[in-house]
Amino acid sequence: MTLRLQDVRASDQCTDRAVREFLRVQGDRLECVVAADGTVFAVRGGLSRRVGRALLSLVRGSLGAARLVEVTPLDFAQWREANRPRLGAVPVTTRNPANRTVEFVFGRAVEEHASDVYLDVRRERAMLAFRTYGFRRPFDELSRNDGLALARSIWALGTNAQFDESGVCDVAFDFEHGGRQYRIRGNSMKEVRGNSVVCRVRDPSFVLPLEESGYSPVQVRQISRMCRAPGGLILITGETNSGKSTTLASLMAAMPATQKVIEVADPVEVVMDHVSHVEIEHYGEGAEQRLIQNLAALVRQNPDTLVLGEIRDAPSATAAKDMAIQGKRVLTTLHSQSCVAALPRLANLGVPMPLLGARAFLAGIVNQNLVPVVCGSCGLTSHADPVVDARYRTLFGHGVRFVNAHGCGECRSGVAGQTLVAEVYPLCLDRTGTAHDLIGEGRLAELERYMRRNGADCNGCMTKHQHAAGKAAAGEIDPEHAERIIGEFNGEDVEGRCVEMA
Repeated sequence: MTLRLQDVRASDQCTDRAVREFLRVQGDRLECVVAADGTVFAVRGGLSRRVGRALLSLVRGSLGAARLVEVTPLDFAQWREANRPRLGAVPVTTRNPANRTVEFVFGRAVEEHASDVYLDVRRERAMLAFRTYGFRRPFDELSRNDGLALARSIWALGTNAQFDESGVCDVAFDFEHGGRQYRIRGNSMKEVRGNSVVCRVRDPSFVLPLEESGYSPVQVRQISRMCRAPGGLILITGETNSGKSTTLASLMAAMPATQKVIEVADPVEVVMDHVSHVEIEHYGEGAEQRLIQNLAALVRQNPDTLVLGEIRDAPSATAAKDMAIQGKRVLTTLHSQSCVAALPRLANLGVPMPLLGARAFLAGIVNQNLVPVVCGSCGLTSHADPVVDARYRTLFGHGVRFVNAHGCGECRSGVAGQTLVAEVYPLCLDRTGTAHDLIGEGRLAELERYMRRNGADCNGCMTKHQHAAGKAAAGEIDPEHAERIIGEFNGEDVEGRCVEMA
């Protein structure tokens, strides 16, 4: 069993004279405990590189083994309090250990390329976890009180934000790590056993070019042509954590400086020199009225392109509709599972289906998901289940590869990153108007068949499954993981798969 700091007592600590003298000379500022088995527990940042190397070398020479385990400031403060009678007078740390734990947790989240930090506060304990490359992985465990202290410290970093243990609350703030600035956006809601806290971690300086995000070259050209349409609504759709905001930022970055581009978002995540950014708090008293006032001002601003961060309710749907009706180009995101599913979603939010079918109103729809990329160093060439292996080889051939859960030094549990699988409906390229007629009449099943067969200048639009099938056949993604995200493959998906991977 792995030794934890809280299990280390007097009998478990290193008694070697040289090690203890080294710790004594460094003093309390070291924030470090050495166990008898050679484990060095240290608060992140509590050991400089020089001191850390010297201590590990000394422990290894004295005990025959040494390993460094980073602990949170809360862990160390808890251990020190429990051992206060034996330690004697301990200087009081001037900084709140909960505040320092915020720095520790988000610093590790950045280093592990986590997109989200989860803090689940339960009756007896609190659990921390990171989402990296689409997978949620445990990180650390705290007491309930320490978990609540951590949540309050997170909210204290926001402007006019206060953690509400009994309800729903939001927070946003900037966090610096490694000389870079990150944007943290958090939400907490009451859970039957405590609180569920989720914080999104975003690098506001990171913009991924469309060509590098995973779209096929054909899809990149289709999206680019949609964005060159003189006006109309362009929807980037997908589920939560499908990369919609990243795609939206890519499209904004590609807009020429000769255009007036205005973004309205809550919150603004990426700031660009050639874009005017307007941040409108979506919730709270008077939020809808502020949105109406800003949209009225937008007309006088005469933008070429309006970027609306997300359509999430009737007021934001109305805002997108009103600007698109005026002939403006409107880029926005929407939660839906497919291009076709976005249409009834908009109708439910108050945009009439006949208006959606107007030729100049809807320029195009993109639907996407993020799928894990198989590590190039340790990916498996066969599945552990021979029946499953045979099915995938029949579908995709012998180039198919699978995630190795044990991983290697080049990846995280066999995953080396994420790539997009997508479908694109460039409705503005349908010269016959058939697609818009089908939308206006609500014949959505026929629309889906038509776009596969005749979309994009009559060459047909690949489905998301066909796009994913091409990547599975090339060994880039694990088909089993892909099916968990987008649903099962069939023969039709494979026959029409995207082969243009370059």
